[in-house]
Amino acid sequence: GNTAQEVHEAQDVTCKTSRGAEGEGAGGSGGSDDGFILDHSLQLSVIPPISSTGGDAQPISSSIGDRSAHGLGTRFNPADPAHLFAAKAALHASIAPGSARGRESERKSVVDMITKCLKTGGSGSMYVCGLPGTGKSMTISEAAAAAQCWGDGTKAGGGPKNAVAKSERPRVAAINCMALVEPRQVFDKIIEALGGVPPSQAETAGGGGGRSMGEVMNITQLAEVDFLRQIVQGTRDGRDGGRAGGGPPVVVLLDEMDSLVTKAQGILYELFGLPTLQGSRCVVVGVANSINLVEMTLPRLKARGCEPSVIRFFAYNKDQLKAMLTQRLSGLPWAVFEDVGLELCA
Repeated sequence: GNTAQEVHEAQDVTCKTSRGAEGEGAGGSGGSDDGFILDHSLQLSVIPPISSTGGDAQPISSSIGDRSAHGLGTRFNPADPAHLFAAKAALHASIAPGSARGRESERKSVVDMITKCLKTGGSGSMYVCGLPGTGKSMTISEAAAAAQCWGDGTKAGGGPKNAVAKSERPRVAAINCMALVEPRQVFDKIIEALGGVPPSQAETAGGGGGRSMGEVMNITQLAEVDFLRQIVQGTRDGRDGGRAGGGPPVVVLLDEMDSLVTKAQGILYELFGLPTLQGSRCVVVGVANSINLVEMTLPRLKARGCEPSVIRFFAYNKDQLKAMLTQRLSGLPWAVFEDVGLELCA
């Protein structure tokens, strides 16, 4: 293959990957051990790399900025480790993009349901399902942000015509159910997220002890369940234990909801039943991977009149995958891949 000095001095190199091929490559280079050879069909611009000066590594943005300032950051250099690191970081699955690209219609359905309930003062529920990695959690995060700013007078908050006093703006609880030690903790976490003090904590502070699941006949006998019911019905504020006389709307977003599955499913039935309580101004959105959780695990929801609407997230198609790759790479100061390359990856 080419030496490091030859790569350093080259202004343009040609490369193409071909699996399982043999023969001569560009400049007489032979095939590598894994069956890749060099060809002349794809032109890839290369700029001379900047040698490392040692010391601690700088942040990617700082490193890129320094190269741009010296006129060397306008073209991608695959021989520069900093350029490669920046491209790999932009594509890494642990880095969340700014928005859920390719899920615009699903996001609109979720946000529209929430905002409709907030506008009319009504209640509702929704179940969001689909395979892992299809944008469910990110969509719910965007829905949570939309609910939190609702009524503040901004465009994202419904505009000036929907502006309300701060005390009347919705209270939002976004819970990742997978982080719970046991399913019943979800009620305490929701109460805490809404600004309240769960009864179990109050009893512990007062020297008492909350009853365990084995000490109650059903889920409705738990103190935290009754407390949460009063919050969503507006008969209890939750913050100071006093009566509210009609409180602000409540939005509950539950990610990884299938972690709450129990033998009798009492917890899930109770959560989806919150919007149906008398005087309730509660919106519940549950997210899980199980496509048929509502139909198979919770068959009595429909009979109880609290069956949620269902939004299914299907696998991304090639156009959506290409759009996501383009979105992630758009923040870099140079083009890493040609358009046809991104299409091939998708």
